[in-house]
Amino acid sequence: MNDQTNKNHPGIRGLEYIAKTSVSLENITPLQFGAGEENTFVASYRRLLQITGIEVPYWYLMGVSGAAFRLQIHCNSWRMNSPDILTGFSLTKYLFNAFGFECECEWVCSNPEKIKSAHEKILANIKHGVPSIGLSLDGKAYHGLVIGYTLRDKLLAIDYSIPGIAHAVAEKLVWCYHIPTKKKEPMSKERHFKQAFSLAKELYTVQRKKTFHLGLDAYDYWYGTLTNPSHHDPYKDDWLTIERNNGNHWIFVNLIDSKKCAAKYCLEMSKEFPDFAAELEKLAALYDSMTELLQPLLDRQIVRPHKNINPARPWTKYERRKQALKLMEVKELEEKALEEIRKVSGKVGNGIME
Repeated sequence: MNDQTNKNHPGIRGLEYIAKTSVSLENITPLQFGAGEENTFVASYRRLLQITGIEVPYWYLMGVSGAAFRLQIHCNSWRMNSPDILTGFSLTKYLFNAFGFECECEWVCSNPEKIKSAHEKILANIKHGVPSIGLSLDGKAYHGLVIGYTLRDKLLAIDYSIPGIAHAVAEKLVWCYHIPTKKKEPMSKERHFKQAFSLAKELYTVQRKKTFHLGLDAYDYWYGTLTNPSHHDPYKDDWLTIERNNGNHWIFVNLIDSKKCAAKYCLEMSKEFPDFAAELEKLAALYDSMTELLQPLLDRQIVRPHKNINPARPWTKYERRKQALKLMEVKELEEKALEEIRKVSGKVGNGIME
């Protein structure tokens, strides 16, 4: 086990707070919004792999897990947890299994006994160089990585709240942890590919999972709520209005992020698996077109968070309708994408990769 005392490395700062850890943070990229990794669980998992010696691009993890192909919206409208791959149609097990990890999902939720049990497991893992993923490590609803501990065994983490700086875990505020328990052989690239498109097909066609709309059905639900004038008053300051305003923006940001990853994944896999090149190149072009339709609405702040919505800068029904119509254009492209996904799945089912 290596003591970490250097304070001037180029990656994560704040190592003066880490008395001892088996995890070297020198080359770990800080978690940061706006840097092309908006899915906080997948980004945290990429760093977990990196720390354990496995280098995999974010877009590849998004593809293999199915996250690149998932649109999910809470049925109580635009909830912030909608894009979280832990919720609804959960994709976390596919991500862990793909790279040979077994893990426990420990929901602690302020329960002292559960907090203590999870703490002991996480601490044991860190001493062997294996971090854990946590949700709400500082009370905010994002995932991050528990990577160290102090001389008094206080857990330390990196997350999106303070990019590049390790901080103490607010253990009483954490909702859950994903704690690796066993490492086995990872899946092959062929199995990764099969999993990605098996999940893609399901995520497009399943209409509901638990309390969430999925796939093509989610586009219809989003359109319906955006164009419904009685849906909610965007200028209120109650928690539900704030949640919905921020949720609409956050789901939209994640939708663009996922389409960019889907395009990159399909394009790269077309080179890896030439038997599927025609379908994958079409898919990559479709996903690029979706991004081109969506990105200007963010750039022009037609879709924006609650802090930028007020009577002085109203979120008008015309802006909401513009977003809704653009989503319907994207849905048309998604329907074409589904045709290609079915072709890929059909080829896989016919044993072309055998």
